[in-house]
Amino acid sequence: MNAVFRLRSSVCGLDVCQLFADNRIIPSRIVFLGLRSYQVTRQDAKPGRFTRGRLPGFRRMIVYMRFETFAIVGLMVAGALAFGGLTAVWANQQQGSKSISASQDPKSPKRKDKVVRTEEDWKKRLTPEQYRILRSQGTEPPFCSPFVDNKKNGVYACVGCDLPLFKSDAKFDSGTGWPSFLRPVNDEHVWTRSDLSHGMIRVEVLCARCDGHLGHVFDDGPKPTGLRYCINSTILTFKETK
Repeated sequence: MNAVFRLRSSVCGLDVCQLFADNRIIPSRIVFLGLRSYQVTRQDAKPGRFTRGRLPGFRRMIVYMRFETFAIVGLMVAGALAFGGLTAVWANQQQGSKSISASQDPKSPKRKDKVVRTEEDWKKRLTPEQYRILRSQGTEPPFCSPFVDNKKNGVYACVGCDLPLFKSDAKFDSGTGWPSFLRPVNDEHVWTRSDLSHGMIRVEVLCARCDGHLGHVFDDGPKPTGLRYCINSTILTFKETK
């Protein structure tokens, strides 16, 4: 005698799948509702009558399964993976120019004194840490910068091409652990582009002469500009003025 078995919610009474017990199991539908404790019950010949009993073709047993924890965790993991995948796809689509080098970016300023070198040449001219930050968009650890607490008057320049970038009179203590400035020496000495790396939306700051990565600019700075140029000190040089 073929018996029909239903996996039903012990709270909501929702049919999740039908199991045909003629020595084979065929799932028919799955409904993710009422994540509660579930149990396998037997449907007798009379419609609507469900009792626990023996499963034909199986050993005598009463199957009682609780899916609540596993279902919730499974759905959370699946949701997180789906959200992460969609975010990654969106970021890759929106990133655009970040997938190409700064020197090839259409937004890179056209200058007569433009400095263009091969990556091998840059590696010879820079220390490994300077190359990692200036040419590979790296970031130095906070509060490790020699210029964070520098109170001297002078000009900060790019280590890659000596272009003056920031003056000491525009420097302020942001408490972030990186040298921070209100404004550059000249707006034409830096340029910016969108940076969607690491799951964040930021504005990257680059040197206008050599297209080196300097840091990022944020709109949470003090007056009068309201900007905070957060710059890596490793790629800066400082020339004191009196």
